[in-house]
Amino acid sequence: MPNYQIRCPWCEVKVTFAESLLGQTRPCPKCRRPIPLKAEDATPVVSAPAAPPPPAAPPAPGAPAGPPPESSAGAGEQPLRELFPERMKANRALAGRTCPACGQAIDLGDDVFNCQKCRLTMHLACRERAGGCASPECSPPKPSPDAVTPFAPLPQLAEAEAGTNLVPCRFCREPIQAGARKCRFCGEYQSDAERELMARRRAAASGDDTLATWEIIFGILCGGIACIVGIVYAIQGKKKGWKLVLLAICAQVGWAIIQVVLTGLLRHGRVEP
Repeated sequence: MPNYQIRCPWCEVKVTFAESLLGQTRPCPKCRRPIPLKAEDATPVVSAPAAPPPPAAPPAPGAPAGPPPESSAGAGEQPLRELFPERMKANRALAGRTCPACGQAIDLGDDVFNCQKCRLTMHLACRERAGGCASPECSPPKPSPDAVTPFAPLPQLAEAEAGTNLVPCRFCREPIQAGARKCRFCGEYQSDAERELMARRRAAASGDDTLATWEIIFGILCGGIACIVGIVYAIQGKKKGWKLVLLAICAQVGWAIIQVVLTGLLRHGRVEP
């Protein structure tokens, strides 16, 4: 039975499959995302006959039998690198080196990670993102996108069966069901209206936007002190700070008006002292 080859639309890796799988949807063996196995997208694989191994050359007369002599120590030897602390700020000796993870140059003062095994330097953020040293000397090489990976005999997944109904998430680009309100990977709502509503609910729950009952009473009775407390709230980024300041000013003005009215009534004898 002939085999076919198709490229994954998500991670660009090549996979091979049997002719009996045409028309089905199977998960990619690398990224686990669904791949529709269509005949128009696949190409048949032509297996070339294996070439016979070349005959071993007979040993030269008089040459001792045994393994070939090792090459000189200097051939292919890596240059020695200075050993720096594992975590540090990039100094003049490290500035200008190329990060093996992102390929960008390391600037003076960047937070860097120095591998104590291979002695390569990389950005600290790149090391935390990769979960370890990104040097080929420490981590196994990643498969090339052109590498052919055969399908493993895995059961049909429900997510793969509904592969045509998957759309990428707006924020993490992971595949989710079309029309889903919330991404099951990053937890973000897909609608801007729902995101704004949840932000308002979180702000209301945190108490940074609404004055409590004791704060309203405090602002009416202690205007000057309440005004200072409101300014402190505003400096901390709480929206209720300006509300407390406005309440305290209005309360001070109200108390002043009441005092002026009472003083005028006392002077005209309309109110007994």
